[in-house]
Amino acid sequence: MNDKLFQYPAAREGDVVENYHGTAVPDPYRWLEDSKRPETIAWVTAQNALTQNIMAELPVHQQFKERLTSLWNFPKSSVPRRKGAHYFVQKNDGLQNQSVLYQQSRLDAPLKQVLDPNALSQDGTIALTSQSYSKDGRFLAYSLSQSGSDWQTIHIRNLESGQDSGEVLHWVKFTAATWLPDGSGFFYARFPSPDEMPDAPPSTHQQIYFHTVGTAQSKDSLVFARPDAPNLGFHPQVTEDGRYLTLHVWDGTDRRNRFYYRSLQDSGEFIYLLDKMDANYQFLGNDGSLFYFQTDFEAANGRIISIDLNNPNPANWQTIIPEQSDAIAFSLMVNDQFVLGRLHHGQHKLHHYAIDGSLTGEIELPVAGTIFDLEGERSHTELFIQFQSFTHHIRKLKDFWLFRNSWGQGEICRKFTRIFPVFA
Repeated sequence: MNDKLFQYPAAREGDVVENYHGTAVPDPYRWLEDSKRPETIAWVTAQNALTQNIMAELPVHQQFKERLTSLWNFPKSSVPRRKGAHYFVQKNDGLQNQSVLYQQSRLDAPLKQVLDPNALSQDGTIALTSQSYSKDGRFLAYSLSQSGSDWQTIHIRNLESGQDSGEVLHWVKFTAATWLPDGSGFFYARFPSPDEMPDAPPSTHQQIYFHTVGTAQSKDSLVFARPDAPNLGFHPQVTEDGRYLTLHVWDGTDRRNRFYYRSLQDSGEFIYLLDKMDANYQFLGNDGSLFYFQTDFEAANGRIISIDLNNPNPANWQTIIPEQSDAIAFSLMVNDQFVLGRLHHGQHKLHHYAIDGSLTGEIELPVAGTIFDLEGERSHTELFIQFQSFTHHIRKLKDFWLFRNSWGQGEICRKFTRIFPVFA
C-alpha cells in the first residue's frame, strides 16, 4: 500500500478557548462542529476520499462488502401505528437506504405510500426521524435529518391531499410534535438560532413553542423557557384527553428527570410537579387530575404510581403496581389497562393490569426473546409487539404480533424470517 495514502488532510487549529470554572480549555477544532461550513465539508470530503482509497486496496474489502450486503438484504418493518381511521407503518425491502412510510385502512388492506425519504436526496442520506399524527389522522408532522445530523427540520403533510404545507420549522432536535385535539397546531421544542442568541453555547436554551398549521415559523408563539437553567431539555406531550400539556424535562444523559404540566383550558403558568431530579418519572396517562407514572423513586426495579394534582405531596402518592424482583423495562397504557414489560432472567415478560393495579393476565410470547417495540393507545384495543427470539442459534425471528380485546391469544400480523448460517 502506497505511503502517500496516509497523508491525512490538514485540520486547521482555531483559537477558541473556553473558561470552565477558572480553567482555560482550548478547543482548536470547534469549527469542525459546523457541518454546513464549506471548510468542514471540504475536510470531510478529503477524509472520505482517503478512506475509500485505502479500503479499495484491501483484498478482503469486496468480500466483506458482498457478505454484509447479503446479510442485510431482508425485508424490515416497524410496528403499525393506528391514528384516526388508518394504520401507519415503515417498511424497507432490504437494501433501501431509508424505510418508506405507508398507510392502510386495515391491516390486510393494500399499502398506500405516504412518504419515501429515498426520493429526497441522490445519496439517500435524508432520514425520516420522527412522525407525529393529529388525533384524527388528517395531519402528519414529520422530521427530516440529513447525513446523520441531530438537527432536524419539521414538515407538515395533509394526509388527505398528500401535500405538504409550505412552512418548514428549523433549529429543531431531540423533540417531536404533539398536537392539539382539534388538529389546528402543535407544540414542539426548538433551540434559538445563532442570530437570536449569538453568545449561547451550542444546544442550550431549548424552548417550547406552539405552531399553527399554515403559518410561518416566525409566527410561532413561545410557550415555555427556563433561561435560568439553559442546559435543560423538554419533551412536550398533550394528554390523551386533551386537558393538559406536559413536559418531560431532561438534563443531558442523566436518567433522572423533572416533570411539569399546564392546563390547556387556560393560559396559566406551568406547575413544577416533580422538580427535584431525584428519580426517573415516565408519564403514562391520566384520569382527569390523577396522573400515572412509571418511576424508580424508592423502588430500584420500578413501580407504577398515581399522583393527584390537587394533592401532590409525595406522602399522598399512591402505589398502583408495587416493585417486584424483576425490573420494569417499559410500560404503557392500552385498552384502559397498564401493560408492563419486565426483564426476567434475561428475557422479557409481558403482563397487563387493571387501573386499580390488579393483575389481569400475562401476554405469553412464543419463546424466550426480546421485545424491541410496543405500540398501542389507551383508547384502543390493539397492542402491537415487535419481538425477536434469541433461542434459535441459526435463525433470527422478528415477528410483529397483534393482540386484540382480551389479549388471551395473539396473532402474527407480519412475520419476517432471516436465516443466518453462522458457521458458513
